[in-house]
Amino acid sequence: LAVCHWGLYSLATTTEMVAAILYWSLEYPTDNKSLTWLNIGSHGVVAFLMILVGTVVDTVPVKLQQLWILMLYGCMYSAWTYLHYFLEIGNPVRVNSGEEDDDAIYPAISWGNDPMWAAIYCAASVLVLIPLCFFMVWIGTRLSGHARVLEDSQSLQEKDKDEDEQKDTPTRGDLEMHIY
Repeated sequence: LAVCHWGLYSLATTTEMVAAILYWSLEYPTDNKSLTWLNIGSHGVVAFLMILVGTVVDTVPVKLQQLWILMLYGCMYSAWTYLHYFLEIGNPVRVNSGEEDDDAIYPAISWGNDPMWAAIYCAASVLVLIPLCFFMVWIGTRLSGHARVLEDSQSLQEKDKDEDEQKDTPTRGDLEMHIY
């Protein structure tokens, strides 16, 4: 159960960081100078709080083996953005808003208007941004030191369990003594 928690933490924290970076670099309307709490809170503060809670409060260890889960998630989400466009599901926020492509989840990833840039953004997110954010989370947990203590205690518990199993397993000498 703890390993599942660790995997979900790395997935949620990394994807929240990716969402914040992509929002502020691609989606935030530059002509609108007003910042709202909704924009700041959902596209930055949540990522910060998740990192803080995972490294200081919960001490969640993030392992390098978890990166493949994030890469798979990024590929699946990229495929979903295309499927969403292809099936013309629509975006309830922009439906009938007069925009040419209201089927895109995000205007920057608009498969109908500019499929080349949509593919570039998806590929860059999966191949560059997700690993970069994951390594930032991984380094944060390493620097906190708390996660390493939890990880080491689990390793010691597994080692003790292995030693206990080996004690119960008869050795060759034990078998020879019972034969004669």
